[in-house]
Amino acid sequence: MDVTARWLDVEHRELDHALAEVEFLAERRAFDPAARRFHEFRERFLAHLETEEADPKVAEVVKPAHARLLAALDAVTSALDRHDYAEFSSGVTALGKLVAAHERDEEALAR
Repeated sequence: MDVTARWLDVEHRELDHALAEVEFLAERRAFDPAARRFHEFRERFLAHLETEEADPKVAEVVKPAHARLLAALDAVTSALDRHDYAEFSSGVTALGKLVAAHERDEEALAR
């Protein structure tokens, strides 16, 4: 699949919404449902990253950020698994900032 502005827009909105659902569940200390929803988010996000890396024009620019994103995903997964809300909150905030910056970079490339 080619990475296009339209594809990115739809993907980014859906991923942002899924992460917001995880935050909603975790805020209510519903850690098991939050962890399940985060697993779904993570799988979709990893597929998203893989699609980006398949486009040489995009991969050249975004691939270095992917390692930071993967580390942030791991931190959030670990916090949810341990039912540690403070760690989750810190991790999801960091992940959100990385995702937002990454989305801006991708969208700029697709223009």
